[in-house]
Amino acid sequence: IPEGWLESRRNVYVSLDKDMMLPQYAVTGWTQGTYTREDVKRMLGRVFASGANVLAVDICGECAPDACQAVNLETNIELLNHIINTLDV
Repeated sequence: IPEGWLESRRNVYVSLDKDMMLPQYAVTGWTQGTYTREDVKRMLGRVFASGANVLAVDICGECAPDACQAVNLETNIELLNHIINTLDV
């Protein structure tokens, strides 16, 4: 997230694609990135703390269920709990 970008936004829609994460945190059918779940939670924290109105959040980047269900489910649950607890909904 570029410096100053969040502060200049009033409304934000967050779309998180799990292919940005290391394979041990999310398995996708695309090239994997280098972020951990903690990295992603820090990024989400910056968005929520920015004062921008978060309109919605989606988490995408699933692979075929039989290939990655356990790893992705664990990440989905942890990230969704983090979002819910941070937004206090």
